[in-house]
Amino acid sequence: MSADHPFAAYHRAGGTARAEVAIATAPLTHYIQEAYHELDPADEEAPIFRDDLEHTVEPLLRRGFRNTIILAAGGYNPPHYGHAELLTHVLHHGGEDLNIIAAIMIPIDDTNLKRKFGIAENPIILPKSLRVSLCRNSPLIPNNVWVYDQPETEWHAFRSRLEASITSSGFTVNFMTVVGPDHISIASVHSPARWSCSETIVSDACRPADFVAGHHKNLETRCGTVKGVPELTIRFVPWTEGQRKPNVSSTDMRKLIVSCDATELGSTKGLAGKALCHEELVQWILRELPERAKMSAVPVKGESTAVHEW
Repeated sequence: MSADHPFAAYHRAGGTARAEVAIATAPLTHYIQEAYHELDPADEEAPIFRDDLEHTVEPLLRRGFRNTIILAAGGYNPPHYGHAELLTHVLHHGGEDLNIIAAIMIPIDDTNLKRKFGIAENPIILPKSLRVSLCRNSPLIPNNVWVYDQPETEWHAFRSRLEASITSSGFTVNFMTVVGPDHISIASVHSPARWSCSETIVSDACRPADFVAGHHKNLETRCGTVKGVPELTIRFVPWTEGQRKPNVSSTDMRKLIVSCDATELGSTKGLAGKALCHEELVQWILRELPERAKMSAVPVKGESTAVHEW
């Protein structure tokens, strides 16, 4: 345990023999840094949550309360303001009972993005390092959001270390996924099992949801066989902030990448006001995708395209 760990003094004082001095709160940053250090020893002191904006509140674990960390996994190919809008709304309005203290964005690996495109030729796949950078550098992403940049294969071990470290210090921590209404609808329901969660939170902050009354006729006659009932809790956080911004998706962004002239790509006719850190993205596109007009922006069915985009 490092000397600056929030419970270092507690352990030096004698552990359980001095339980009366146990800290009621502790910064989540320390626990993430410790768990992450095993993945990347060179980044032991890498910053976790940004502190460059006003009114920053460091995510704190609270003893005796549920502490929820939401997992926002997706393609982010590329990330756009809808992602930021969804995270911001859920973090602020998820409910006091959940006590959501932070979110972790998990851009999926390049290989999974390629699988999503099926048999599409020359698909637009932004490298994970770029997608991570666009999410981290965007001022629209809330300060209590951390971007996980390691391979997906390392995620579950990282989470286990993080969870074990937090609980061993006397705190309770829960993980739940967050998705947009394109993943939870009348027709289908997102399963958070891939991320070892049994709870998910959804909001129509970024686009309308078809399960909200008044969207259209929701009752249909269907016949089928139900095999097993998975344990799943869904929390819906409705948008209550007035008129939404126009819908946008990563697919829309890729279509613009293919179709926009180089002189318009960085303007409002292109990616400005839609993609996160659009200037950084445009620079990369112009440098790395000289033949972008010939690239595929949307998946083509063939092999499995089960990796959902968010």
